[in-house]
Amino acid sequence: MADSKPNILFIILSVIIPLAGIVLYFVKKDSEPENAKIYLYVAVVMIILGFLGIVI
Repeated sequence: MADSKPNILFIILSVIIPLAGIVLYFVKKDSEPENAKIYLYVAVVMIILGFLGIVI
């Protein structure tokens, strides 16, 4: 589905709880690969920002 847009609620969930974004990636990677990558990228960025916030 090239024209499907990522679900904004899943993106917000990935921002608030990055582990949920990682889980969403593995759940959706076969059915919606483009959206799954977005959820994973958001989760990874939030993990990095969280780590930097703790370190700095």
